[in-house]
Amino acid sequence: MTAFRAPRAASLDLRLLRALPFATVCVLVSALGHALAGGGPVPLPTLLVGLVLVLLAGTALAGRERSLPAIASALAVGELGLHALFHLCAGASGMAGMSGMPGMSGMTGMAGMSGMPGMSGTGGGTPSALLQLAARLLCGPGPDGSLALPPGTTASQIVSQAGIDPHLYLASISTAPAAHGVGAFCAMLGLSPLMVLGHLLAALVAGWWLRGGEAAVWRLLGLALAPLGQLLRMALALLAGLTTTGALRPVRRWSADAWRLPAHALLRHQLVRRGPPRALLA
Repeated sequence: MTAFRAPRAASLDLRLLRALPFATVCVLVSALGHALAGGGPVPLPTLLVGLVLVLLAGTALAGRERSLPAIASALAVGELGLHALFHLCAGASGMAGMSGMPGMSGMTGMAGMSGMPGMSGTGGGTPSALLQLAARLLCGPGPDGSLALPPGTTASQIVSQAGIDPHLYLASISTAPAAHGVGAFCAMLGLSPLMVLGHLLAALVAGWWLRGGEAAVWRLLGLALAPLGQLLRMALALLAGLTTTGALRPVRRWSADAWRLPAHALLRHQLVRRGPPRALLA
């Protein structure tokens, strides 16, 4: 009996069956990493949006059986993307919360605030990079070019409420000027090297676990379709035999005259039943 092979292309229901645990693991790992990094719990609507996005992508990529490198790579990309999404959503909610802070409406007319403590850097009155970022988050400096902040707030508080880690941002801009833009972009998304490494390790472990389920699903599918394939072949053969309209082949009948032993053939074994010799009876 030949083994029946599972189909290479999966149907929509099988795609959803395999993409749902993939999306669930990806969202849970990303939300856990976001919470452990200090971002706090992720709101339920944001989790649902991330789950739907990953589910759609996983369904599109689940057309055939995937290997461990493919699953782990997809998990890593999905986790990093979800982490950036959660970070940006947390920053947007923080900025929305800052809009109702006292003194925000009168910030534009606050000239002379540049002489306050903490409003200038240590380098001879040059504003610090963190203060510049806080001013950009608050729609830029004042009309006279001064970097004014609302009363009772600091640049670190404003940057933190925007969803950006102040220490990570300062560490990123202290690198080479060529990597300044990349470091600032990663800081805006909350992607530190340690965070990226953690997501890669989590993707490898979760991918190994999901790969076992992937192989089991395709193995069960092949075992379930093997009897069905045999029944289908038998039904097709029976249907082809019943619908055959061609002439049947004649049956060859055996006849004794059709074949005779050649005259020159020698028999190796022979039994003679003629009685005793006549010479002995005389």
